Amino acid sequence: VYAHDGILQEVMRIQAMNAHQDRTGWIEEDMLLSRDGEYLYFVGCLPYFDLVFAGLGVKALDIARNAVRLLNRAGIAPIVSDEERCCGADLLLAGDVDSFRKLAERNVRMIEASGAKKVVFTCAECYNAFENDYPAHVGKLPFETLHLTELLAEQIQAGNLTFDPLPGRVTYHDPCRLVRYLHVHEPPRAVLAAVPELELSEMENNRERSICCGSTAWINCGGCAKAIQTEKLEQARQTGARVLLTTCPKCQIHLKCTCQHLDEDEMVEVTDLTSWIGNAIT
Repeated sequence: VYAHDGILQEVMRIQAMNAHQDRTGWIEEDMLLSRDGEYLYFVGCLPYFDLVFAGLGVKALDIARNAVRLLNRAGIAPIVSDEERCCGADLLLAGDVDSFRKLAERNVRMIEASGAKKVVFTCAECYNAFENDYPAHVGKLPFETLHLTELLAEQIQAGNLTFDPLPGRVTYHDPCRLVRYLHVHEPPRAVLAAVPELELSEMENNRERSICCGSTAWINCGGCAKAIQTEKLEQARQTGARVLLTTCPKCQIHLKCTCQHLDEDEMVEVTDLTSWIGNAIT
């Protein structure tokens, strides 16, 4: 079992204080960013996931890099802030309301100061925290929130975003926070449908009936969680796809962890939808 007990919670509590971070060291020269503008991309804890889960081969920052490149392809140069903090959702779930509220207040102040009117997420957990938990704890937000796939689907429909062919068959895992809490299920599918030569093969349980990734708040990785994850991976394998896409980095991490314990013929490649379709904008 890959051990991470307590590490991420302590990182979150440190972020709730006045700790200096280098949150934008992943940005590359070809990316177009703005100092001010309509859109802010909220990266979340992707930089920390790369460090904590390196043993699983996690490359969470690929999500961030491809998110910016996809936005650029649609003609959007987002704001990315070095003053961003963890959304705090896991601390709220674990009962540390004070630290959660500090993180929420810092993030809202940062976004207000940036002047952004819309905040884009690639993490379903972050999106749900802002959309549902922040208003309950720090008041109505002075900006709009949306998942990257919602924005990309809008840009595709408007004719502002096209993809190069990406041959292959994939299946898609609906994260609980995105599909059950926020009822977002068609935008990810609309994005995949817009990629030429890419075939989506649905699992038996999909959309609101999707089997979850089996874990939450980084505190329950026991036998029950592993059984749920194994069932999810078996459903993915039965689609005939060798690639399982999701739109939540935490789901990706949990499912990749369970893949480590499966035989080679039972495994599928687990990655983020954003990272995968980044291959269609070369």
